[in-house]
Amino acid sequence: MENPKVLAIIPAYNSEEHIEKTLVSLLKQDYPALTPVVIDDCSRDNTLKVLQKYADKIRIIHNKENKGLAWGLNHALSLARDEELFFIIEDDIDLVNTDYISRGVRHFQDSRVAIVSGQPVDFDAQRLSLLNRTYARYLNYDYQSRGVVDMDYSYIKADLIRISALREIGGFGFAGNPKLGAEDQILANNIRSKKYRILKDASLRYHLSFARMRGLSGYLKSERNAGKTLGVAVTQHLIAVTPHDSRESRVKSLFRRSQLLFFGLYCLALLSMIFHLQAGMITLGSLVLLRFLICLSRSSGFAWLSKPYFVIVGWLDDLNFSVAFLRGGLSGILDRDQK
Repeated sequence: MENPKVLAIIPAYNSEEHIEKTLVSLLKQDYPALTPVVIDDCSRDNTLKVLQKYADKIRIIHNKENKGLAWGLNHALSLARDEELFFIIEDDIDLVNTDYISRGVRHFQDSRVAIVSGQPVDFDAQRLSLLNRTYARYLNYDYQSRGVVDMDYSYIKADLIRISALREIGGFGFAGNPKLGAEDQILANNIRSKKYRILKDASLRYHLSFARMRGLSGYLKSERNAGKTLGVAVTQHLIAVTPHDSRESRVKSLFRRSQLLFFGLYCLALLSMIFHLQAGMITLGSLVLLRFLICLSRSSGFAWLSKPYFVIVGWLDDLNFSVAFLRGGLSGILDRDQK
């Protein structure tokens, strides 16, 4: 695959503050065979007005009602004619490399590669509160890797995707429930089921807006939604999030599965303290030790020893996601039984 045509898609919603920076970074790409398309999903702010400034350089699709991310991406997929690759970029992403696409395209020489992701290098946390800056630093560290690694997931933030693989799995999301959410997890699950590879290239860099999430509370809310949605997807659609055979993916899988374990330990500790204070304290101590060991396993060397606040915010992330995941799973089971 040499110099394949690329269809670049920006799904936009209420992004008047960020969309222009995203567009400029996309239009600065040095890749010649690039067709940029923006799908405005019925934004309520001035997103469309910002987009009109670039109407001579991009194609704009405006939905008259909000139809969700999966619908927009599948509609964009239907627009592809002789393009071979999809480039999906979120509406608050700023590409650092002007050769981001050029570098990423090279990986598709391997016919088993379906997705190539980049790596965020910084979160715009300078103007946030101390607590939010701490959490942004934790997220920035959580995303890091080195070189080119196989992954078992994709965040769909600035990803190149093989169009033939997308059509093979039926596109994004679930046809009967396009607004379910968890598009990234569902996509990764379906791609892996066809024995394709998902790569992350750390040389492909982008800035990700943390401020748009409205800091820590906004991020935790988005994680709760993701956890609940994934729980519904697992129970109603029986998707199985299984690790790819690579160290990076095994570690990430261990981290995600440990979230359920930590949720159980939290509950056990609280119950134990009601009946026996000492037993509860021992359980909490076990939680601290186990969490710390997993933190060490995900870092290079003993970097976590100098960053104890990562451990604290990691616990918060675990508990937040796990409770939402279990709620979503229970809701999915109940809904399925009612049907």
